[in-house]
Amino acid sequence: PATCGMIQQMALWEHPPVSGSAVCEYTIHIPAELNAVKMRFAAGIRDGSMMEGDNLCAFRVYVNGVRLWSITKQTTTWERYQIDLPSLSGQETVIQFITDALGDSRWNWAAWGEPMLLGYGPKPK
Repeated sequence: PATCGMIQQMALWEHPPVSGSAVCEYTIHIPAELNAVKMRFAAGIRDGSMMEGDNLCAFRVYVNGVRLWSITKQTTTWERYQIDLPSLSGQETVIQFITDALGDSRWNWAAWGEPMLLGYGPKPK
C-alpha cells in the first residue's frame, strides 16, 4: 500500500533513479474478442515527501513503445485517470509505467495507484 493525501491504496512504488527513468513493464495478451481496452490508475507522490521549488516528478504510460499519457507532479495527492488504449485485440502488448525525476530525484516517492485494465467485448446484437 501507498498513502498519498492521507488516502491509502494498493500501488506500485517507483522512485526514479538519480539520472534517467524507472520502468515497470508488463507484457500481456489482449483477448481477440475485445473491441475496446481502457486503463484506469492513479498517480501520486507518497505522503511525507518534501517536494518543493522546481523539484517535479514525471509520470508516463507507454504502450508498445508509444507514449499515450504523461503528467508532472509535485503534490502528494492521488490524481485518478482513465485512458483509452489503441486497438490491441489479439495482440501481445507491452505496457510500461515510467517515472523520471527530471534532474532532481530527492523526495520523488512516486506511486501508481491500483492500475487496472478494462476490456469491453462486442456490443450485444
